[in-house]
Amino acid sequence: MCSWSIPDPVSRAALFCLLQQQQFHVTDVGQGAEALHLMDAGGSYDLVIADVELSDMSAYALLTQIRQRHGEDSLSVIALSATGDRQHAARFLQSGGTEFIQKPFLVEEFNSRVFQVASTQKRIQALHGHRSRDYLTDIYNRRYFFQHGPRLVEQCLRRGETTSIAILDIDHFKRLNDTYGHEVGDLVLKAVAKRLRVGRRRASARPSWWRGVRGAFQRARAGCRQRVLRKPCGSISPGQK
Repeated sequence: MCSWSIPDPVSRAALFCLLQQQQFHVTDVGQGAEALHLMDAGGSYDLVIADVELSDMSAYALLTQIRQRHGEDSLSVIALSATGDRQHAARFLQSGGTEFIQKPFLVEEFNSRVFQVASTQKRIQALHGHRSRDYLTDIYNRRYFFQHGPRLVEQCLRRGETTSIAILDIDHFKRLNDTYGHEVGDLVLKAVAKRLRVGRRRASARPSWWRGVRGAFQRARAGCRQRVLRKPCGSISPGQK
């Protein structure tokens, strides 16, 4: 998905059509603050395109906020500019921008540059996904927790919401492996992880899914293996235990 932040309505409409013709799902906003608000609200975006001079901030300020809030490579940022000052491009790229497109431009040039940036971003996201998930259970691993945990807490604080961490200890897992073999242990881990993923999506009905998780533990008779699960913002109220 692409977020689009251009101050001029006519230019926004024309470029909006270009992106839609390339099969992008586009969110059209006129100010940098709007774009930041949408991203903070949990919208899933791969690419942000912004004019160098927005009505409420510059593309440099928008870029700085995006990198601080969402990391260095969570999404790509492209700037557009009609000024003849070539220093704008150098400054934007040195600040961590992904691409800089000078206006006016050929439609083919614009499409090619945007498509290349989007394709590269997809590959980066795929690599991050493989690196941050456990290969067996496909749940987030310790690396993800330490890299993204502080940023997730900051996002929840900006939204005025809560977040939760569940640390799970599966009992007697070593005994299970020793008795039935690691193949059975792997099946148990997959089953527990699957139950946790289902429960995460049904967090509002916590008592029912938690009984299911506890039942899976009891049936497995497993132990001494920890998994960390991050709850989504606002999924558990502060009074629940």
